[in-house]
Amino acid sequence: MKITTDPRDQFFDTKHLHDNLMERTSRATFLVYLFAIVKTLFQVGSTAVLARLISPSEYGVVALAMPAVLIAVGLAEFGLAEVMVQRPLMTQNIASSLFWLNLCLGLLLALAIVLLAVPAVNFYNDPRVGPIFFAFGSMAILSSLVAQYIAILRRKMLIRAIEQGTFGAMACSVAIAIILAKMGAGYWAIVSQTILTPALMLLFFFLSCRWIPSAPWRTTFSEARSSLAFGGSLAGSRLLTQIAHNLGLAIVGHSFSDVQAGLYYRTWTLANLPNTRFFGTLAGAYIHPLSRLQDDPVKFSDLFIRMILRMNLLAMPLGIFICSSADLIVQTVLGEDWVGAEDILKWLGILSFVAPAFYGCQWSLLAIGKVKSIFYFRLFYAVSVACAFYFGSYFGLEKMVTAFSLTLLVIVVPLAGYITIRDSSITLRDLVDAFLFDMIFAGVAFVSLLFMRHTMIFKSAFVEIVIVSIAIGLAYLIRVLLQTKTRRIFLQSVQRIFR
Repeated sequence: MKITTDPRDQFFDTKHLHDNLMERTSRATFLVYLFAIVKTLFQVGSTAVLARLISPSEYGVVALAMPAVLIAVGLAEFGLAEVMVQRPLMTQNIASSLFWLNLCLGLLLALAIVLLAVPAVNFYNDPRVGPIFFAFGSMAILSSLVAQYIAILRRKMLIRAIEQGTFGAMACSVAIAIILAKMGAGYWAIVSQTILTPALMLLFFFLSCRWIPSAPWRTTFSEARSSLAFGGSLAGSRLLTQIAHNLGLAIVGHSFSDVQAGLYYRTWTLANLPNTRFFGTLAGAYIHPLSRLQDDPVKFSDLFIRMILRMNLLAMPLGIFICSSADLIVQTVLGEDWVGAEDILKWLGILSFVAPAFYGCQWSLLAIGKVKSIFYFRLFYAVSVACAFYFGSYFGLEKMVTAFSLTLLVIVVPLAGYITIRDSSITLRDLVDAFLFDMIFAGVAFVSLLFMRHTMIFKSAFVEIVIVSIAIGLAYLIRVLLQTKTRRIFLQSVQRIFR
């Protein structure tokens, strides 16, 4: 395939990043974790404020529109970020072709969301849903544009710019949502926040990246064909995941009350914070170096184990905290109106436990170009989760969430490990080194924490949640010091903080 030359192709060159690749990856991981902690604390605080200004039933109205919107947004990205990072060669022409094709896809998906407004009103039997669909149509367009700039920044490993832009957009949109909620805007405050976040991200990322695509009539779309095929497979995989996740929300919105829909939506968002704020952004730190090491099995396996260990140090304590203290989280963060969310949040805490295996195994497959393996894995995942949601809903909302969480833990995670061993250089020994010790330690810590909570009496929920947090922190400080690899990671992070 003949590639046209362009002086701007140098913009996408990443050869200079290969020097000290491990050190760059460590710095990127540290930045992601640091910003993720700040963003999580900020989002928890903003959630606590908005949950007291907007009722569960109003959250439920927004939740009814979210399945279609999230599926469209997932498709609008079209696997672009992964294509840009994984491919050794990227040019101005290919990037521009992807940009315009992605924008066209975003416009089509926006139109689809708008056209779904009337059927959605009939399906949910709630006229308030229609205008929300019209407003959310812009989400697909904005997401397709944001994806391009995130992809470029990830390729250049400008993780700081991504994190700063994301946090800035989130902070501004939350501030506007709180103002609107205080003015009595109700669920429109949440709608405004949802739309403003990607709009502001687009502005911040453009200012950081300063990349302008070539005019559409100057691009040669045939050069982007292989990248589009690669991205299309990833988009199909993402579509399956989005359908599976949002099927639960659609079932809740159709079969249960708007209050229960609001409880489920708000609880899902809260439980999914580690995935969206920590593990989702870690892709930018690890897919690039894993891709560059795909021809060196020893270094590839070593980086894979390092990645999983770092993810475990965050995922396991968060999972323990959510599963053991869901009642305290709901009382402290959401307030008395959300008491019914306690049992839902408890089971959704398993999302944090399975995140390292779910994401880490797929990133290793993506780095070596095994997109078909990812597609088939997510197809099985979607079918399994859909069955859990559908059959579990017959027994009530809590049983539906329980069935979903156990499916992840018992079926999906073992399958992810099996496919990774089968299709990559990762071995069973690598998975044991990465997961076994942390699984045993997390089990012991979880049981010990439950025993402490049942035997001790605390003055208030806030005091108890502080003590529980300190106990988990001390437990995982001991865990870090027990193992040589994690002790080295911890010491490196401390040195970076002081530097």
